[in-house]
Amino acid sequence: MDGGLCIWDLRSQQHVLKYSKHSDYVSGLTVSEKQQALLAVSGDGTLSVHDLRSRKPLARSEDDADDELISVAVVKNGKKVVCGSQSGVLAIWSWGYWNDCSDSSDDEGRGSSSRQRKKKREKTAMSKGRGKTSKAGNFFADLL
Repeated sequence: MDGGLCIWDLRSQQHVLKYSKHSDYVSGLTVSEKQQALLAVSGDGTLSVHDLRSRKPLARSEDDADDELISVAVVKNGKKVVCGSQSGVLAIWSWGYWNDCSDSSDDEGRGSSSRQRKKKREKTAMSKGRGKTSKAGNFFADLL
């Protein structure tokens, strides 16, 4: 199922959520515990949000993305979502406004933002091309 999400209940061995709206591979996932939502990013450049309680998709960003999204993190106590792209651009969404990102930062074009992970108090680390890491929390603090 290329571009699809499928969440399985291991007890019943059946899927509880199946969603296939992405047109390319799913490259990153994260869960917002506060919002009880699963967020996914795809090689087609879209971000999708799924309600884990109702098991239904809530939203999907616009299709006209110029770049593959490859990582996703929820920051600012659930108020912002940051997605890393293949070209190194960080796209920032405000929670609930999913059509298009509200801001972005290109990190001076120094490689892809292939992985993000939350570190300590609202700091986000981002691994980049050629094995380098930057502190994304410091990098785009003014944007958040």
